[in-house]
Amino acid sequence: GQPVTIFGDGEQKRAPSYVGDVVPALMKMGFEPEAIGQVINKGGAKEYSILQMAITTVDAFERVAGCKARHGMRMEPERSCEVKNAWCSVEKSQRLLGYEDKTSLEVMCERIVRWAYSVAPNGVEPRYLQFFEIEKKARGKFVADMGILGGGGLVIKPPVEGGDAWGGGGAF
Repeated sequence: GQPVTIFGDGEQKRAPSYVGDVVPALMKMGFEPEAIGQVINKGGAKEYSILQMAITTVDAFERVAGCKARHGMRMEPERSCEVKNAWCSVEKSQRLLGYEDKTSLEVMCERIVRWAYSVAPNGVEPRYLQFFEIEKKARGKFVADMGILGGGGLVIKPPVEGGDAWGGGGAF
């Protein structure tokens, strides 16, 4: 195994959502007249620090596996183009679609770990996904096309004609 890697101080905030909470609202979107033509966020209603999510995930692993995680956590320097805090407003999805973010972080992590254990009970060899690396893959294009500002702010520019939301023609 590998240690859980945390970039920066771990105090970055995210609001994860459990797929079982999101799917009913997604399905309802296709049948709710008020949702037609609307941009509707679905996501976690509660934010957590990256460090808190990592600790909760390791705890879930230890409960499911019945043993201590061998490698712990590793802190790395922050990545300059990573947003410090990111989550969406879910009020519209709650109002129009009856969306409920009801699965706690603890339950979500345990369900994910149980699923992973059922798929690969002996684990899998960790692999580094180069095409997801934010510093190497997204940095130049993301900074240029999305206009990263100092202080962690973003100015979102429209996509390039014929490109994707990242301003390019290929997958991120």
